[in-house]
Amino acid sequence: ADSTSSLPGQDEDGQSESVPQPAAKPSAAPPAEAPMVGPQAVDQQTEIDANTVIVTTYAELSAVVTGANSYTLIYLGADIEGSAGITIPSGKTNLVISGSPPEEYGGGRYRWYQNGTGSSNNFSFADSAGSISFRQMDILALNYYGIVNDNGAPVTVTLDDVKYNGPEGFYVWNGTVRFIDSTITIEQPAGANVAQEVAECRNVVLGGATTITANYNPIFQYRSTPSGMTILDN
Repeated sequence: ADSTSSLPGQDEDGQSESVPQPAAKPSAAPPAEAPMVGPQAVDQQTEIDANTVIVTTYAELSAVVTGANSYTLIYLGADIEGSAGITIPSGKTNLVISGSPPEEYGGGRYRWYQNGTGSSNNFSFADSAGSISFRQMDILALNYYGIVNDNGAPVTVTLDDVKYNGPEGFYVWNGTVRFIDSTITIEQPAGANVAQEVAECRNVVLGGATTITANYNPIFQYRSTPSGMTILDN
């Protein structure tokens, strides 16, 4: 009898044979992504709620203002420069643009730079009455047709805690301009139109700690009647 025994991995003739390997363990499934919290991106803008949004570019700002949506409060989340105009549709009657988003969304104080000198390089109302307010922001403009054009509609424009520098603030012949706790300097920045009035309008309202510096005469030019100025109690 042959007393030779085969070794593991060899057959009886001493030839190598394959040894079955244990099956590989299935890889662990990737961990589930944590649910998103905080601001949600909506078409590149950051939506806070159905009426409030944060924008960081001119394209986003223009899309929000002109689009079919329910946004009435728009925060700037960065300094924004725009050279083209933005038309406010008839359906948007009360619009607020703020340069200071809530602290939980980054906070800060941002600037709107209106880099355009043409008569349409501004916010303009399509054809109906409405209001637009600028709050807690800086504005640098180059346009002596103002940052807002009413296109003949009886609109209301409010600057609340705004620092404005430019050649003319508003071209709202049939509208009312309100200055609350704001600093207005009418001047000719580099590349701007020549400095003129603070506003061409129907009515002016002054309130809070508002300072206006302008050398043009008149400072306010009333374009419609009846017209006048109201000074609010502090």
